[in-house]
Amino acid sequence: MADGVINTNEYGTGLTQETSAAITWYCNWDNDRIYFAISGANVFEGAIIYMDVNPVIPVNGGGNGLGSVTWPTSDYDGTRFHYPIRSDIVIYVRSDYNEYRYADGNGSWGALRET
Repeated sequence: MADGVINTNEYGTGLTQETSAAITWYCNWDNDRIYFAISGANVFEGAIIYMDVNPVIPVNGGGNGLGSVTWPTSDYDGTRFHYPIRSDIVIYVRSDYNEYRYADGNGSWGALRET
């Protein structure tokens, strides 16, 4: 797993896959990591992943210490997504650039971290 190749049933079926048009997102996990893969997409377009590691009900409820409901400081490839969850991390990946930010505990996002 996580070797850059999407093998048959490596990511399972059903809830671990979502297809829209010709693009399929895959997700799988083990005890230490979560894995995402995308097939059928243009590699020069970015993907944005928001994760909430301490979910509450309602999904955008709770205080700022439980994550951010705001958008990071700039648009990603000219796109601004309005999401309904309180997120703890936002990850942006593209073939030539990757970055992530953690929620800062004050309702916004911490420093940009590039990989």
